[in-house]
Amino acid sequence: MAANTVIFTMVVLLLFVTMQFGLWFHAREVAASAAQHAIDASRVESGSEGAGEATAMAYLDQVRGLDTPAVSVERTSERVTATVTGRAVSIVGFLDPPIAVTITAPVERVVG
Repeated sequence: MAANTVIFTMVVLLLFVTMQFGLWFHAREVAASAAQHAIDASRVESGSEGAGEATAMAYLDQVRGLDTPAVSVERTSERVTATVTGRAVSIVGFLDPPIAVTITAPVERVVG
């Protein structure tokens, strides 16, 4: 009887760890998509760091899936870098790795 309890507990734990991995993967994809939205808003000729951060935060507010999100955009004359950080929704207390996605792209220039 005790062996069945241990086996059942291990199966439930494995199920929750698997679901936690799925939530982490989803949150990472949400962060990557938000970073891409920030890049797209910041890299255009009239774009700015503030526009990228606002666009990414608006996307994160709509989609959810990322706890305590933070967006940082840096724009120079040639490059834009967007970083989105946060954590996945946690259902297993001891598995809570941070998520950080950084994307860099060139600033669009009108030539001619």
